[in-house]
Amino acid sequence: MRCIAGMAALGALLYGLMGCKAGVHRLRFSAEPGQINAIEANMNGKLSMEVAGKTVATNIQSQTTAQLQFDTAPLQTFAVTLHYSNFKVQQQLDSIGPNFSAGQPSDSATQLPESILQQVRQVAYRLRMNQQGSIVDVEKNDSLFAAFAKAANVESDTVGMKVLELLKPLMNEQMAKGFLEQAFFVYPDKPVNLGQSWTNTATIQSIFSMKIVSDYELTAITDSSATLSVESRIKQGNNDVLLTGLARAGAPFTQNKLANSPKGIDVAGLKMTAEFSGKQTGTVELDLKKSRIKTCQLRQQVSGDIKIGIFMLPMTLDMTTTYTVSDASTAVAQAIHLQ
Repeated sequence: MRCIAGMAALGALLYGLMGCKAGVHRLRFSAEPGQINAIEANMNGKLSMEVAGKTVATNIQSQTTAQLQFDTAPLQTFAVTLHYSNFKVQQQLDSIGPNFSAGQPSDSATQLPESILQQVRQVAYRLRMNQQGSIVDVEKNDSLFAAFAKAANVESDTVGMKVLELLKPLMNEQMAKGFLEQAFFVYPDKPVNLGQSWTNTATIQSIFSMKIVSDYELTAITDSSATLSVESRIKQGNNDVLLTGLARAGAPFTQNKLANSPKGIDVAGLKMTAEFSGKQTGTVELDLKKSRIKTCQLRQQVSGDIKIGIFMLPMTLDMTTTYTVSDASTAVAQAIHLQ
């Protein structure tokens, strides 16, 4: 009997030392009906390819700002409507390349026409998010390209066509899903202890479609905030290339008409695809008082090949993205018009 009791005590000790005790910190996302937040993502990095024995680098900088309006739904899910309020992208191919922006003019970027920007702001992406921050449903929305077509004469307006080439693969309902999940899908599915880890898997639309398996660890916690570390394995999802600037790197004779290639980039009639793998590391700060993320900084390092027909171009991607979530100002909240 004593032997059995001793073994039970030893088992309990090992259970505690190995961190297997029940979790005490319930980390989860929550939102109040009508809650409006602002989210900003700043991306900075470089994609390099080997073309004809030479390294061709595309420097990429982007800033995306959106407004999110939440409403509760059954089964602890949250209906969220996303409106883009500002979108700025700079792609420079060996320091020579197209720059497009929406927002304030700058010396290094071409101003997006106000008529197109107004159309962008009117498009609503509707999704449902659970308490882990995962998007469980997304409403199909093809209205952005039609809105652009109304605002710009793509047959005669060179700038308008370049804007369409740049933004159409970057702004759709699947891109909105990936945009939110990369920032919000960080919570565990059960209570955790300090030092405990959990794993979330998401498919993110970025330059490529990426399947990201992320291990999160609770590294610090107070009454008002929690800090998580992130280590992820990256594999390809859908292997279509979505960034139009890469087509220019692949072949100078690119003829890309997005009306005929809505999912990816064509180079001389051949689909540009990618095969790659990589890793992602970073940190997340949670605001426990408001039950949402405060900041999330992630560094992606990916390598593989871009394929154009039978041709393979070795490539590497090194990209850092910082997400910040805050309360939307009263002026911004009043400017949101839901469809």
